[in-house]
Amino acid sequence: FAARCLAQICSRASWVKIIVTSRDLPEIRTPLKACLDRREYSLFDNDARNDIRTLLEHELEPGGRLATFREFIVERKEMFVDSSQGLFIWLDTMIAFIVKDGSLDAVDTILGQTTRSEAEARLDVLYRTVVKSAAEKTKTSKIVVPLIIGFVVASSKTQPLTPHLIHALLPSSLLVPLKEVKVMLARLSAILVLTDHGIVAAHTSTYDFGADKERCGGETWLSPVYIEQVMAMGCLEIMMHGTRNRKRQREASSGLRFNICSLESSHLKNKEVTDLDQRVEKNISSELLYSSLYWVDH
Repeated sequence: FAARCLAQICSRASWVKIIVTSRDLPEIRTPLKACLDRREYSLFDNDARNDIRTLLEHELEPGGRLATFREFIVERKEMFVDSSQGLFIWLDTMIAFIVKDGSLDAVDTILGQTTRSEAEARLDVLYRTVVKSAAEKTKTSKIVVPLIIGFVVASSKTQPLTPHLIHALLPSSLLVPLKEVKVMLARLSAILVLTDHGIVAAHTSTYDFGADKERCGGETWLSPVYIEQVMAMGCLEIMMHGTRNRKRQREASSGLRFNICSLESSHLKNKEVTDLDQRVEKNISSELLYSSLYWVDH
């Protein structure tokens, strides 16, 4: 819609100059073709390797994120630069993976690929390594990590999920404690970021990666249809019972019920209930609120 509006503006006011930065998506490119006087520039045509090399050298300096790995990386500096294919997100993800996971053997495996693949394929290899490393830590993580990836992708169209919400929406058969889910999220921190609002992808390419079986790899990929079913059933069970598993969430509140905030009178406006916020916080859990708002979206 925004692209169509911009095309109309350009056609009616040719003197207006507009700069659009985006991924090369059909829904953006097609409407903008109507702009006769347009210039296109692909960032993939710009070789940013010198800038990548400068950033890598900066991170190797004392106080940099890679200072403690300096000897290992200096010997492979040009391999890092070449493997990045000029993508800063590749290098930033690699740095985060090294710092969080410390698996230098895995790094060597990534760098050791002899095929000169496209930038996106290089990025996928790195993402798969991060996910696989997190998933292989325990038997439970092999099941939960793919669910986490699926949940984050699915919630990108609703609202970001907090660690607590992810834990609450897990299938009832899983008795994994919340602190273990947080550990798994920490291991995925190279590609997933905990913000004030919840868990989001560190880069939009992570969403594309997580939704594509070929890019993600069969071992750690779950069908988006299955993920939506898991989340939809979770929302319904939470609305009915307050939790999917009482053993896993012993302090969970009840599900939906009449006069859930125990108001003395239904004739009062919300602003007339002086302690409404406290009542909501006490009686409506974050998972119940999410389920009530977004169950239909799943």
